Amino acid sequence: MIVRLLRDPLFTFIFLGALVFFLYLSFSNNSMTTIKLNNLTKDTLIDNFEKLTGRDASPADIANIEREYIEEEILFREAIANGMHLLDPEVRSQLIEEMRYRITGILPDPDEEQLIDFYLNNIDRYYSEPTITLEHIYFKHQPEEPELLLIQLNQGKTFLGDEFWRGNRMPDYGDSMLRGLFGQNFVNRLHSSH
Repeated sequence: MIVRLLRDPLFTFIFLGALVFFLYLSFSNNSMTTIKLNNLTKDTLIDNFEKLTGRDASPADIANIEREYIEEEILFREAIANGMHLLDPEVRSQLIEEMRYRITGILPDPDEEQLIDFYLNNIDRYYSEPTITLEHIYFKHQPEEPELLLIQLNQGKTFLGDEFWRGNRMPDYGDSMLRGLFGQNFVNRLHSSH
């Protein structure tokens, strides 16, 4: 009879289902840990509360501090369990920075000689690009006879064009800013005209 029972597909299905359910329960119970608020952390939280509010924490305040700590710990653990620390680049970079700090510790401030050496060895990083001040006349649509307009401008005649969102005067603009506004060809032509 036992052999017959073991060969029955329904028995095999029920047995394997119960085994999977039992394994799931044992693993999920092991992964759940109790949240504990130790005295040192509790005292620190109360101390911070008192410094921020400028008054002693009442029993209701302490209960609220404990509740908030537990709620935040649950949310934190849930976020870690869902891998949110791996998906958010800001959180990821903060964790990396914290680990760097823990590995290196507090780095000593460089002395003046080290600063000067670093500056001289990395002078290209501190080079500021040349700037130019210019005025331009902007047209939303190409004007009639643009060559004639250019000749008149070179002779000193002034025109009012259409309104440009950055204004007509551009004081001390660097190449990178002009490149972002008008493109590299404009920058090249601007330098070739000087």
